[in-house]
Amino acid sequence: MFKPQISSLQECSYNIKTKNNTSVMKGDILITNGTSLNGFTGHTGIAVSSNEILHTANKNSVPEIISLNEWIETYGLEAPDEGFIPTNTEVYRLENINSSIFGVYAELAADWARANYENSGYEYQITTDLFTTNPTYCSKIVWQAYYYAAGQWGPRFLDIPITNIPTPYGMPTYFKNGFELELITII
Repeated sequence: MFKPQISSLQECSYNIKTKNNTSVMKGDILITNGTSLNGFTGHTGIAVSSNEILHTANKNSVPEIISLNEWIETYGLEAPDEGFIPTNTEVYRLENINSSIFGVYAELAADWARANYENSGYEYQITTDLFTTNPTYCSKIVWQAYYYAAGQWGPRFLDIPITNIPTPYGMPTYFKNGFELELITII
């Protein structure tokens, strides 16, 4: 587990490297257990650049873009050993990101998320309506970004969850037809 060797997180700048020795990329999906209920519900966001994550945290928040450093400070570092579950963030990426279609698809998903949710002020509420943007929740944003980025091909690339509620931990299972996600790193 990555642990900064400094006295204060505010003094730290994280340089996360994946197993392929690259940084977090636009379109990457971040899934963390560093949320309420000791990680039971999970939380997810989408990288809209190599150092910005779009997410919505809870019922008291709206979709926002935060820095990768802020994400890591909030969700990615191991919790103190006081009976808490150690927290981490798993970073997922389309398996064939270096092919032209997969790279473009991830970038289009990130662009769609930014265009539709940045500064939107949309309310946080978990609903079974997957195809509207307001209200929304974290995993709905990520699911929609990849679904709508594919245009008319969305249904061929992503499954609709049986409950119509995509979950953070379920996110890697919704991709199909060779568009599977690969676990890149854990932070």
